[in-house]
Amino acid sequence: MSFPDANRSVSVTALLAVHNRLELTRRCLACLRANASAVAKLDIIVIDDGSADGTAEWLAAQEMVTVLKGDGSLWFGGAIDLGLRFLLGRTATPDFVLLINNDTFLKDGALARMLESASERDVVAAAYWTEDTKKVSSAAFLWRRWHGLINIVTSPIWQKSRANFQRVVQVDAVATTVVLVPMPILRVAVLPDAKMHPHNRYDAILSARLRQVGARFFCNTAVLADHLYGAPILRPTARTMRVGQFLRESFFNKRSVFHFVGGLVLAWEAAPTWLDSYIAVFARLAVFLRQLVGVIIFSIKAQHHRPRSIVLVSILLYQIAFCLHYQAGIQSRCHQSYYG
Repeated sequence: MSFPDANRSVSVTALLAVHNRLELTRRCLACLRANASAVAKLDIIVIDDGSADGTAEWLAAQEMVTVLKGDGSLWFGGAIDLGLRFLLGRTATPDFVLLINNDTFLKDGALARMLESASERDVVAAAYWTEDTKKVSSAAFLWRRWHGLINIVTSPIWQKSRANFQRVVQVDAVATTVVLVPMPILRVAVLPDAKMHPHNRYDAILSARLRQVGARFFCNTAVLADHLYGAPILRPTARTMRVGQFLRESFFNKRSVFHFVGGLVLAWEAAPTWLDSYIAVFARLAVFLRQLVGVIIFSIKAQHHRPRSIVLVSILLYQIAFCLHYQAGIQSRCHQSYYG
């Protein structure tokens, strides 16, 4: 599971999407350039989706950086999609594509370490130290029935692998936080629909599409990067929404984590087997029902208008959804895990 020893004969193109946060982009590119000696050629493509903080001007002054421009409507998935399609349209393509967020900073020698575990069909993700939370996380995920994708660092497999000094561990999916993708497998994969998945589902579905054409996924157990979220991102929860807002987020906002159809597509494609796909879709339906009933209950309480029959029916439906969620979880654990 390794590429030829001479990493210096390998070409890599780093692809990152940015929207403002210039200081993070500067740090990210500096770390990329510090790893350039590990390969024969390192190109950098930056998709600037309408930055208004001086990012465009700074990028224009950078040598050996190709800039693709958006108008602020691409969002994360759309920006990555634009970059990948631009790269695939080139006559000369690199051996590997390094997908990396601009708030992720490679440590010295990290790219060489990732290349050691890569091949023409092996995708390699990295673990990273999150400076905000002071915890280790990763761009690698395991599939668990009913629970879906979980970060490998939360799994006993991660602790066991590090305790046994295992260099790499096989995983089920990767994210674009920091991941090295071989160009041959990327060239034959069908890219996700960026219009349906313009934001946070894009990389998970891309991972599923790569798996469908024979890709294998690995994570290096060494911490090879630092990660900084910066300003806290406040995401709405179902409990804080009114019914109208929840329905809009579920059916009309494709960027939302609550988007119903997008969630079903992700559940279906990310699952590794037909059985897992059906279980995942059923789970998504149960979660949606549970969230909807919960929103109704909390909306009624917030308005201090509590017709007894409506509250009782809502609580009953909520409990039914919870039982479906719990019971299906028990049932799914009765099956042998696809990945052992």
